[in-house]
Amino acid sequence: MNKLIPALLLATGLAAAPAQAAETIFTWQATALDARSGAPIEGVQFNWTFVDKTITKTSTDTCTSNNLGICSVRLSAKKGPAGASVFGQATAAMDGYEPEIDYQWREDGNLKFLVAKLTPAAARPAAGAGDSADLKTLRSQLSAAIDRSGIQCMSKVQCDLMFTLAETYVAKSADMKVESVTPTTISTFSPNRPGAIGMTILRMRGQGDTSVISVSTSCDDDGDSVSKACLQRQLRIVKGFKGFMESALMKT
Repeated sequence: MNKLIPALLLATGLAAAPAQAAETIFTWQATALDARSGAPIEGVQFNWTFVDKTITKTSTDTCTSNNLGICSVRLSAKKGPAGASVFGQATAAMDGYEPEIDYQWREDGNLKFLVAKLTPAAARPAAGAGDSADLKTLRSQLSAAIDRSGIQCMSKVQCDLMFTLAETYVAKSADMKVESVTPTTISTFSPNRPGAIGMTILRMRGQGDTSVISVSTSCDDDGDSVSKACLQRQLRIVKGFKGFMESALMKT
């Protein structure tokens, strides 16, 4: 039986529609990633619930992530005097993954984005093997740094250039070699030895030709001493991403 993984509760979306339009179209896009390797997960089902606050109508929808880990749903909402107002909530379900979920989200006008990071059940620490206070602090700092790592590009040409530069950063920073490059992700092989770092670059499309390019990392962190070194190094890599990109862009 599938486990339900609590996902993002999206904030109320407001979108002003043209005066002649009776409805506004919203799009919600979800991306499912492996929390350890950063690789996209195919087959994750996202169950959505929406409330059109203008007419107090509830509706539901589902989508299943493709081989890039992505799926999306569209909703047509009634326009009131102040535009359309929609409240959205999602849960994700996938066998073999823990019920906890790490997520990040953003919105760009009528586009709402959810990134869900799922942890394989076998990858969790054994019972009683809790993190020390130092490790918990480092994990919290790393999670916050990943959430803030996104850099926005404003055109297809600029986004393509930044995506190429991001691949260069992966090549110089990760221990694992790049396994796959798609139009929206750059992923290394999963770490296969203690202390090895893997990386994923995610390109999330916004309105028009805009995108946000962000970085996440993973590490084979068997043992407290290795875990601490892994987390410290991952934190340096993630924090260094924006500086590298800005410096590289100035040289182009």
